[in-house]
Formats: sequence, C-alpha cells, structure tokens
Amino acid sequence: MAERRGKMYLPDTLLTTVIVLIGINIILIGALWKINLKADRQMKSLMEKWKAQNLYMDYTVEFCHETKSLIGEVRDSIRNSRPEEENRCVEKCGQLLKRSRGGSTVLEALLIHKEQICRRKNIEFADRISFLPGAENMRATDAVSVMGNLLDNAIEAASVSSDGRRVEVISEKRKNVWFLKVVNSKNPSGGKTEGKAADAGKDRADHGMGMEIVRAAVDRYSGTVKFQDSGDTFTVNVAVFMKNAA
Repeated sequence: MAERRGKMYLPDTLLTTVIVLIGINIILIGALWKINLKADRQMKSLMEKWKAQNLYMDYTVEFCHETKSLIGEVRDSIRNSRPEEENRCVEKCGQLLKRSRGGSTVLEALLIHKEQICRRKNIEFADRISFLPGAENMRATDAVSVMGNLLDNAIEAASVSSDGRRVEVISEKRKNVWFLKVVNSKNPSGGKTEGKAADAGKDRADHGMGMEIVRAAVDRYSGTVKFQDSGDTFTVNVAVFMKNAA
C-alpha cells in the first residue's frame, strides 16, 4: 500500500521539481539580463567619456595651432609695418574669438564638430550660446551625452527634410538652471511625434537609446526634458539644475 502511495506521489514530486527548476532558471536569466544591461550602460558611459576626451584634444590642438600661427602673423606684420596684414590678422582674431563661448571647452568642441557635420550635409546651423556648463556645474560626460545625442537626432531629422534644412541650438543659464533648446526642421509628411524624438525613420533603436541616455543624464540633476512637434519643426527643451552654480 505504501509502495502505491509512493508511486502516486512521484509525478507530483517531479512536477514540483520541474516548476522549481524553471523558476530558478527564470530568476537566473533575469539576473543575467540586469547584469548585461548594467554592463551595457557602463560601456556607453565609457564611450561617451572617450568621445568627450577626443573632442577636447582635437579642439585644443586645433585652437593652439591656429593661435600660434596667428601670433606669428601678427608679429611678422608689425615687424614689417604692413597695415593690410594687420587688419587681416585682427579679422582672424575676431573669428577665432567667436569660437570661444566660455564654460566647457568640451562642449565648444562638440558644437564645432556638429556644425561641420551640418555644413557637409547642407544644413544651416545656428547657435545662441550665452552659457555652457563647466565641470563645477555638471559632469562633462553628462553634458556631452545630453547635447550630443540631441544634436545627432536633430541633424538626422533635418538631413531628410524637404527644404529649409536647419538646426538651431540655444544654451543659457537662469539662476542655477541650465536651459538647452534644440530646434530642427523635419519632414511634415512623417506626422507629429509628440513626446518622442523626431528622426529620419532609420536607426530608431539608436535614437531611442540616445534619448534614454539623455533622460538618464538629466534625471541625475532632477531636470526635465520636453518635446514640441510643430509639423515642419521639432523642438526639445531641457532644463538641468546645476550643482554649485553661482
């Protein structure tokens, strides 16, 4: 009789064991997924830091080279008393100074890089920069992540707009808040995209990941990200509460 009961309970025991094993596997898969996701985010953070460092080095080398060359020209023109050369050097000085907006040199390099991309794609690039957050206000990797990803999305959307291709960047500070506004032209036929970034219809997964990075960076400073779709233009407004801001 006992042997029969044992045989009757055997399937139930096996079923319970299988269920437990499945549950353990699900937990392990979930844990591995979280570990991989964390590693992926860390890798993206390292990539952003690497990009920022490269931009900084490229900008610094180019700026120093042009400054050194300009100083040599000024000395030569003064030594030889050539007014035309002096005027040309003064004009070049003015153009060089326009590239220096103050604040983060890394963000300045980023803006120059994106402006060059726009030029190659026949996109009009405009900026009104009265402030760029420095390292004392915001981590350079966070600032580059926010501005870089928004400009990438804006350039991608503007590059396929039918006419009036344009990207505009406005950066300013009010009290201890950094306000960043990125406006781009877009194809009206794509329809309105309230609440999400407007892109060219390709690489949406990358753009989605880019916006996740933007939101994550902004959230670290209790900031906000807002979108406005006007049909033929798309606007992103970012507000970041900066630390140790005067």
